[in-house]
Amino acid sequence: MRCLLPIVLALSSGSLASGNDEIPRRVLVDDSEYVGRHEGLFEDVYYLWLHVEELERERAEWRLGFDDAQDATLLAMETFAEFAQDEDDESFLAALIQPGAAPAHGLRDGQRIPPEEFANVCRTASFDPSEDAVLDQPPVRFARHVEQALGAVLGRVTRIEHGFSGPVPSLLLELDVEDTLIPSDYSPHAYLVVATSGYVHQETVFCSWPGMKGWLPTVGERLIAMPVTGPWEKDGEIIPIFDPVEIFLVGEPDSAGVSAVTPLLERTSVPRTLLDFRRRLWDIHDGIGHEAADTRVPRQ
Repeated sequence: MRCLLPIVLALSSGSLASGNDEIPRRVLVDDSEYVGRHEGLFEDVYYLWLHVEELERERAEWRLGFDDAQDATLLAMETFAEFAQDEDDESFLAALIQPGAAPAHGLRDGQRIPPEEFANVCRTASFDPSEDAVLDQPPVRFARHVEQALGAVLGRVTRIEHGFSGPVPSLLLELDVEDTLIPSDYSPHAYLVVATSGYVHQETVFCSWPGMKGWLPTVGERLIAMPVTGPWEKDGEIIPIFDPVEIFLVGEPDSAGVSAVTPLLERTSVPRTLLDFRRRLWDIHDGIGHEAADTRVPRQ
């Protein structure tokens, strides 16, 4: 994601399309209302989510010259697929999409790459974590993270779909929202788009830069999403997650009704129970409200 974002910004095609199951199939941010630390960066068209089957359909029906923006998108996708045709290519791009590679690794369709096999299958030696990110990383300090958060939702994953965010293999997680911890413009029916640690679709191996710390989301998992960077699509249903700092895993209640909270990126300042997490968010936002009120009251 980090080194590909400038390419992603050049992508374009169509508008929101939904299948019969109402899962988003194609979401293009071309009229974003995004404001924040990266305002202006997302003014151009940007594929926030593209279902893998939607990509296949578009490629099958694609006709060159029909639309300049669509041509640019699909040509870029074809280019990424072609990187994998050269077995001697050990570049980052060649590792992202590997057509027909599943049988050689003993992987089956629909399987997510096991964490212990990820380094070998996805050729992580080609991934250079020292690349500077185009997006600023969310704050490591928890209080600062909360202050800059665009919202926070607690929910349970009910469905997982495969696809892309721009050209980067990603998962779309459907959330059954349990609680809104920080009020925001996000819809109560939320989806998360997160980079995946790798999966297989029709014998093609799809890999991502391992920025989510090896996290493989599962149906039934509870989590808190607290995004900072954006962008988001204008209806507020889809929450893009660019960094593990923005995800917190939430356990089931124990016999005393206490749910443990575990951040994907370890930080000592993160409250360890859901109750304490809520209280900490309230305290920080109460503090922000008091500071804002103080600036409006003339000093005597």
